Amino acid sequence: MKIKKEEGFEKYYIWIVAALSFLIYANTLKFGYALDDYAAILENKSTMKGWAAIGEIFKTSYRYGYIFVADDLYRPLTKSVFAIQWALSPNKPFLCHLTNVIVFMLTCVFSYRFLVDILKGDKSIAFVVSILFASMPIHTEVVSNIKSLDELMGMMFGVLAMHSFYRYASLNSTLQLIKGSIFFLLAMLSKESSITLLAVFPLVVYFFSEKNIKELIAPTGAAAVAAVLFLMMRQNAIGFNQFSLPPSFTDNMLMAAPDVITKYTTAIFLLGRYLLKMILPLGLTFDLSYPSIPFAGISDIGFIISAIVLTGMLVIALMQFKSRNVISFALLFFFITASVSSNIFVIIGTHWGERLMYLPSWGISFALVLGVAYLIEKYSSMNKKSLAMIFALPVVIYSGMSIARNPVWESNESLYRSGLISAPNSTRVQYYMGNFLIKEDVLAGKTPQQQDQILKEGISYLKRSVELNPTFTDAWNQMGLAYFRLKDNTAAKEAFYKGIETNKNEPTIYNNLGNVLFGEKDYAGCIQLFQKAVALNPNYSEAWANMGSAYGMMGNYDMAIPNFEKAIAADPNNQLANYFLGVTWRNKGNEMLAKQYLDRAEQLKAAKEAMK
Repeated sequence: MKIKKEEGFEKYYIWIVAALSFLIYANTLKFGYALDDYAAILENKSTMKGWAAIGEIFKTSYRYGYIFVADDLYRPLTKSVFAIQWALSPNKPFLCHLTNVIVFMLTCVFSYRFLVDILKGDKSIAFVVSILFASMPIHTEVVSNIKSLDELMGMMFGVLAMHSFYRYASLNSTLQLIKGSIFFLLAMLSKESSITLLAVFPLVVYFFSEKNIKELIAPTGAAAVAAVLFLMMRQNAIGFNQFSLPPSFTDNMLMAAPDVITKYTTAIFLLGRYLLKMILPLGLTFDLSYPSIPFAGISDIGFIISAIVLTGMLVIALMQFKSRNVISFALLFFFITASVSSNIFVIIGTHWGERLMYLPSWGISFALVLGVAYLIEKYSSMNKKSLAMIFALPVVIYSGMSIARNPVWESNESLYRSGLISAPNSTRVQYYMGNFLIKEDVLAGKTPQQQDQILKEGISYLKRSVELNPTFTDAWNQMGLAYFRLKDNTAAKEAFYKGIETNKNEPTIYNNLGNVLFGEKDYAGCIQLFQKAVALNPNYSEAWANMGSAYGMMGNYDMAIPNFEKAIAADPNNQLANYFLGVTWRNKGNEMLAKQYLDRAEQLKAAKEAMK
């Protein structure tokens, strides 16, 4: 395919790419925190240390600092950015959203420059690919949700790495080889799935340079060194043997597949569904948890169509490989970068997440534009400007759809209510909505009648959640809390016991059930439950503090004090533990220690108020 270069207006292409990619997401700058932002930032004690957390972040897992969630994720570069953002602007999401939009804009610009180089100066195709990619509505989750900075940074550094390896091949520059390795390492430190690019780099050299197969060894080796360094850093931080439990079928429906064949046919169907949502972005949703989608058997039309389309794409890629046709590269890029997220080769934490198609969608954008350019050249007398004209309408429509969808991510409430429409049969969507409504900050400032009404609404969603998935422990747990706040202890205890039936190793349920018994002045009973909670999680500060309070109510101050001390050891910023330890020392007549802890409690309270 040979299309002549244009001059004149094309010098503005890069500025149009930058402006379009920024303006599409400009309305996200006023958004708040939502969904996983809480685990990564707002409720992550490690992130909230700011600059002081950087060293710790590179030595621990991604979710370290958030309650007691164990994980095997390692994304220290992204989490370090979150910590720096918090240090510069605590509890103010504007800087975070601005960072996301700027990184997205830079990625689109870097992508355009990379495409211009590998296409030997063909700015027209590079321009159309870049604006098509920038406008795709499937990217709204990535750019609008702060947490997805990991996807954004992973791709940005990945594009820079591809460009550097290409320039190494075209300039024989060792410096570019080193830069490519560094950018690749940064991509993996942003999100570990960027390691799939290891298979892309030799393709960049193969398709866009005159290098032979043997000459692919240097860039492949350099990238492999970066990958090994990343794996060593990860091993040093969390170890190869530290893996979280397999995902539940609540999060990844493939875990509940009736047989192996159905698991794979459903995974192929879902990959085809991803492809459809890139091109026809209707019905986008932030969640599609069990049982939103039925399994796709080998005779189901969804699987059959997906298998035919995906197989056709793979055949084209392989048939055009030897001739180094660029469309082969674009399609292989899609398959390689989607390999992990597809659940075909390895089961990941979810069966669906639009953010997971951020990097693969670049290959689809590239392939679509190349396909249309080929048709223009072969079957039409249309001139070169027609390529941009053909894609102008889709880009305008996509841009409008993206801008219109962005507000879904403005807050947790807007997000969860959108899910009730887009995925009403998702057990997680129903749980998210119910859990949101029973939060104390939602109830704050409301009259008792309004609070009861909101709690009952929340309970209705939580009931629907367990109807869809009776084994969903978290939903039972939150339902128990909601009933407790309604002062319906009987219903609360029933919900908590149901939760324990589904998972006997969840410490928060024992703590919450203990609070019910504490309110009923069954101190001996609640202490047993608090002991169970801390046995399951020795760093459960709240449970230690609750046990201290129970002993204090029994007048056993000598037992209360060590429990409060353990609560503070687990979380030095536990304001209530400091306060009640101070009160306990006062009850024992030690005013000096009482003042020490009461003053500390006041400092923590003031700091919390200042953060609001």
